[in-house]
Order: sequence, then C-alpha cells, then structure tokens
Amino acid sequence: MREALILHAGSSGFGGAKLDTASPQRKYKRVRYQLPVGCLLSYEVFQGRTSNLSEDGACLEVNRPLPADTILSLIIRLPTRPRPVVVCSRVLWQEEDEEAVRCGLQYLWLPEDDRDEIRQFLSFLKNENERETTQ
Repeated sequence: MREALILHAGSSGFGGAKLDTASPQRKYKRVRYQLPVGCLLSYEVFQGRTSNLSEDGACLEVNRPLPADTILSLIIRLPTRPRPVVVCSRVLWQEEDEEAVRCGLQYLWLPEDDRDEIRQFLSFLKNENERETTQ
C-alpha cells in the first residue's frame, strides 16, 4: 500500500505532516499543499489552487466544472522559483460540492528541468516539516 505525505500550512512555516493512503495507480507520492495556480483552457484564463501535488499530477480546486479528459495548462508559481512552471494536464476525474470543484490532473507534458523543480520543492516541504516535528 502506498502512502502520501500530507503537509498543512501553519503559522510557523509549511505546517505539520501526516501519512495518508494514496491511490495504488500513482507512481509518485502526493504532498497535500495549497498553492494558487493559473489555468489556461483554450483562450480562457481562470484561477484555482492545488490541494495536493506530485511530480506527475495534482488535485486542482476550481469554481467551475472541468469534465474528464479536458486538456488544460496549469501555471504553477512555486515559492522557491522566480518563473512559473507551465504544465499541460489532463483531467482524470472531478467531484463537486458546495465549496469547490475538485479535479484530479495528470501531467501530460512537463520539461524535465521543471519536473526537477517540482521534485526539489516537494523535497523542501518534506525537509521543512521534518525540522518542525523535531523541534
């Protein structure tokens, strides 16, 4: 069974972590982290935020439906990097409630140097959390 590291934003940095069960289909562990993102769908730009992300996908929260198989570009501004990462993504699933529409995204195209940046950011979050839990 795979596990995902879950980080919650807190007043003293990036917050505490706990382990959670991840989907068995996932190649990489997801880190729960809310990050504002831009979305480009055809010629329309709108805002959303991640609720978790990994090297090969993310859970996106938006205020509009995005049906399965929708292709969109995700514009991710990592706090550790000056320029954004732009990822071509496909919607795998969506669920709606009163607060938001949540969509599971699979990255279709991501340059290796951008994937490395995401990997380093996720590693930074994990290290930050380990420092907080040992203090």
